[in-house]
Amino acid sequence: PTGSTAYALASGGPIIETSLSNLVLAPICPHTLSERPLVIDAMCEVTIKLRRRAGTLAAVACDGDRIDLFGTDDQLTATQSARRVTLWHPTDYDFFATLREKLSWGLGSAHSETRTPSESQTH
Repeated sequence: PTGSTAYALASGGPIIETSLSNLVLAPICPHTLSERPLVIDAMCEVTIKLRRRAGTLAAVACDGDRIDLFGTDDQLTATQSARRVTLWHPTDYDFFATLREKLSWGLGSAHSETRTPSESQTH
């Protein structure tokens, strides 16, 4: 587990604490409000199929690289890898402190910088 990705977070997905073993399915730029991110157990197997419609095709991409076209007779199955990755953090690493810093949690308007109009134009 590595926590939420920037893609998932930017598309409205959840922030995942890094020790949790799960999978986030986050639609990127869906064209409907009924498409919502799902958090499921990492041991689940996910199979994706297209609805049968004439001429329906989709492109399968992984981290921005197009892998292949995906038609109505195709299916894509995702499962947890048997391989493990060890991530190293500094000994003083604090997941929640990092969130507070990067997302400006707990900083009200009293803590924000105030600039005059002339200062704003130079920055």
